[in-house]
Amino acid sequence: MTKILKNCLIATAMLLMAGAGFVACSNGSSQAGASEDPNQFTASIEGVVEKGPFVKGTTVTLYELNPETFAQTGRVFTGTVDRDDGSFALEKIELESPYVLVEANGYYWSELSGRKSNNSLKLKAIAHVEESSNININVGTHLTSSRILDLVDSGMDFDKAKVQAESELMKAFFGEESKTELEKASIFDNEKLLALSLIVLMSGSEADVTEALANISENFTDEAVLTKQADNSAMQYASYGKAREFMQEKFPDVQIGLFENQIESFWKRVYGIGECDKSKEGLLDTINAEKSSVRGSILVCRDVGGVYRWFWATDLEISTAGFVGVEKGKIVRSVADSTKAYVYDKDGWREATDLDFSVENCEPVEDGRLIFSISNPNKAYVYDKDGWREATEVELKLGEACTESRNGVFTFVLNSDYICKGGWTYAWIHDFAKESYFNSDVKYGSVKDERDGHVYKTVKIDGKTWMAENLAYVTDGARCEDSLTVGCDYAWKAALSVAEEDTVLKDNHGICMDGWHVPDTTEWNALVEAHSLEDLLSETGWLSGKNGTGFSMVPTDYMAGAGHVMGYNESAMADFTTSNAEISSSVFYPFKRSLLGLSVSFTNEKYSKQYQSTTRYTQGYSYEAAAVRCVKDSE
Repeated sequence: MTKILKNCLIATAMLLMAGAGFVACSNGSSQAGASEDPNQFTASIEGVVEKGPFVKGTTVTLYELNPETFAQTGRVFTGTVDRDDGSFALEKIELESPYVLVEANGYYWSELSGRKSNNSLKLKAIAHVEESSNININVGTHLTSSRILDLVDSGMDFDKAKVQAESELMKAFFGEESKTELEKASIFDNEKLLALSLIVLMSGSEADVTEALANISENFTDEAVLTKQADNSAMQYASYGKAREFMQEKFPDVQIGLFENQIESFWKRVYGIGECDKSKEGLLDTINAEKSSVRGSILVCRDVGGVYRWFWATDLEISTAGFVGVEKGKIVRSVADSTKAYVYDKDGWREATDLDFSVENCEPVEDGRLIFSISNPNKAYVYDKDGWREATEVELKLGEACTESRNGVFTFVLNSDYICKGGWTYAWIHDFAKESYFNSDVKYGSVKDERDGHVYKTVKIDGKTWMAENLAYVTDGARCEDSLTVGCDYAWKAALSVAEEDTVLKDNHGICMDGWHVPDTTEWNALVEAHSLEDLLSETGWLSGKNGTGFSMVPTDYMAGAGHVMGYNESAMADFTTSNAEISSSVFYPFKRSLLGLSVSFTNEKYSKQYQSTTRYTQGYSYEAAAVRCVKDSE
C-alpha cells in the first residue's frame, strides 16, 4: 500500500468518525476525492527547493490551510524534486483554500563544499496560491513563515503580513526595507537570497544550520541572533570564493550576482564598522557589537588586488597605525605584547629583532666598536658598510670589528697581531709596512747592490757594519716569495756561491755584494752575546722585540718549506745562514743533517721555553734554506 493511499484511508476514516470535513490526497498528477463545493478550484504549482538546490527525489508536501485560522485543513498533496536545480511540480490539485504550506525535506547541494549534505534539511514556505502559481521554497521563505502567521494571527491581512515579514527580514540582514517576493526568488537570480542562504550555511555543521534557522525564525531582529550569524560569516572570503566556484561550475549558464557584497554589508552593519575603500587603506576600525564574541577586535582595511576589504588587523598593523613619514630604524613597541616591537626599514614595518633592540639609539659608526646584545652577553653587533650586522666569533674574541672601512688595520690581542682583510686574520710579517721594522731613533746607513740596484739599510754595531735587512738578491737556489718585504731564503751552497759539483769552499764572500761577506758563527756569537735578544729583534713581528740596536730582525722562517713567512705569533722564528761548515774529506754532504752548515736561529721567547731551549743560540741545524745578513768586510 502506498503512503499516499494509506494517508487517504486514514483521513477518510477520521472524517467518518468525526462526521464532518473533507480530505483529499493527491500525488500531484491526479485528483482524489472530487467535491461539488463551489469554492473548490484546480491549481497547478511549480517551483524550486533551494538551500543550495535540493537533490532529485526530495519529497515536497503541500498542506492546505484554513483561510480563517490558517490551521491545516487535512488536505495534503505530495510531489518530488525531479531536476538538478531543485525543480518540482504539483499538477491540477483541487483546493478549497488559496493558502498553503509547502514543505520540502531532503538532502541538498552545499554551496560551500560543492558536495551533497550528509543529513536532510526541512524548509518551508507559506503562500497565497491561484490556479497557476510559482512557489519556491528557500531559506527566505522558511525564515518568514512563522512571522507571517504571527502577523495574520494579530489581525493583519495575509498578503500584507507576507510583505511586512519579508521586508523585516531584508532590513534585519541587509539594512533596507524592500519588497521581495521570496517564493518567486531563486539563489540564481537574487544575490541577497544567495547571501542569506550562505550566511546561514556558515553557521557550521548541518545540525548547526538547522538550529540557526530555528533561532532566526523565532525573531530575526534579535541582536544576539544576528550577531552570532555575523561572527560566523565575517571575513570568510575563502568561503565566499568557494561558493562562487561551485555555483559557476555546477550551473555554468547562470550569471551569479555579487552575493559577496551583500554578505559583507550584513556583518559590517552588525559590527558597526564603516566602508573599506581606497581612501581608507591601512586604517583601522573596531568591532562594537556588544553581543559579538569578538567585540573590541580591530580590523584593518587592505588592498587585495585592487579590491578593498576588511581583515583582522595584525599586532604590527595595530601597533604602527598612524605613523606617517617614519624615519628608518624607528622602533615601535607592540600594544599587545611587551616583549615585541616593530622597526621601520626600507621595505616598511617588520618585527624588531634582538639586533634592532640592541642598536637602538646607537650612532652608525664604522670604527670597529661592538654593540653588545641586550639579551645575550655572548652576542654583539657592528655597523659595517651601510647597515648593522652580527659580530663574528673572532670579532667577539678580539673585542673589535673588522669593517670594510678598516681594511688594512692591525690590532694586537692575546699576544698576536691581527690584520683586517675582509675579516680578522693572523698578521704575517709581509702584511706590515717595511718601514715599521726599523727603529726610528737609530741612524741607518745604506748600501746599494749594483747587481740589481736594490738599496739596503745598514747599521753599525760594535764596530761592524751589518745589513739591517735581509738580502733580496734573486738567483738560483733562492726562495723569494716575499723578497721585497723580508728578502730571500737561500740554500747553503747558493748562499756561499758553491757550485753543486764543487767540493771546496773558497771564501765567505758568498752571495753578498762586493766588499761584504756571509758572517760566520764567530761573528754571530759576538753579536748575540753582546746584546739582548730584545734589542736585536724588530718591534714588529715579535712578542718582546725592542730593536734597541736597530738590527731590525724580523721572523722569516718558512714552515716545513710551505713558503709562507711567519707572522706575529707564538711560533715566530728567524734563521740565518753562516759561512762555516763541517768538512769531511773536503766533500760537502748537503742532504745529511748537521753537515750542511751551521745556521743561527732566533725564536720567540715563549716558543723557546716550550721547547726548553734558550732564547738565542747557534746550532748545527741543517735547514734547507735560511736568510742572509751580509756584514761589511773589515774597514
